[in-house]
Amino acid sequence: MVFPQVREGVKKDGPVITDNGNWIIDCTFSTITDPLALEISINNIPGVLSCGIFAEFTEKTKIVIGNRESAEVMLI
Repeated sequence: MVFPQVREGVKKDGPVITDNGNWIIDCTFSTITDPLALEISINNIPGVLSCGIFAEFTEKTKIVIGNRESAEVMLI
């Protein structure tokens, strides 16, 4: 079960609020089997601006893991 939590400010009292007055809500999920469908469902909830899954960008995403000796590029 997912329990959304209002993101609390670190160096201030109260929740984190964007420049536009929106509250940031954090959710933790187990394995997401269909991230694109979940992203679409969440983003279609009235009042949700963006969910932060960004599944629509998977074809354009690269992960680069590097250290002092080398770097590895992982394609998603």
